[in-house]
Amino acid sequence: MSISFWIELGLGILNSLNNIPTRMNRRNTLKALAAASVGTVALGYWAKDLTFIKDLMSNSFFKPSEQDLITSIADTIIPRGAYYGAVDLGVPVYLLGFFEKCQEKEEQDKLKLQLAALNMAANEKFNNDFVDCTTEQREQLLTEWSESKVEAEQDFFNLMKAETITGFRTTEEVMTNHYHYRVVPGHFLGCVDIHQPFVS
Repeated sequence: MSISFWIELGLGILNSLNNIPTRMNRRNTLKALAAASVGTVALGYWAKDLTFIKDLMSNSFFKPSEQDLITSIADTIIPRGAYYGAVDLGVPVYLLGFFEKCQEKEEQDKLKLQLAALNMAANEKFNNDFVDCTTEQREQLLTEWSESKVEAEQDFFNLMKAETITGFRTTEEVMTNHYHYRVVPGHFLGCVDIHQPFVS
């Protein structure tokens, strides 16, 4: 924005201040200022929350098809039932972050190869991409990989299963409502009465 814009804006504000009546209703003015402040802060948080997951997914080094595949695997391992499923609690976002930020390049390359191999296996067996297979077909394929004699397939399944469970168990929903986790580990009683004298 040019400097002339800021000058015009400043002059406009000064002109509007000159047109304010000499008697202001202070209560109404304070209410309006408070509402504007709260609205501005709320709008900032609202916009941030809307874009957070979208930005995380779009900045990922995984292709959208790989992201969908990881989401489908997590959904197959912990599907939605009477309780929330992995997808409901955002486990795929955890998985994407974990694989991108916490794994070495060599492990990431292996993971991408196995994602492609799983998708190819789904196409060969069911004439569909893994994400388009039915729940039963996906379960069947993952069960086969869990019992596979090919070490890479079994390792891939074990990694996906372990990290999906870790991501699910450490969500706020599960930690607070299922495990009843509290941030404070216990109560500290600083002043307590001593009923028996210490014996040395």
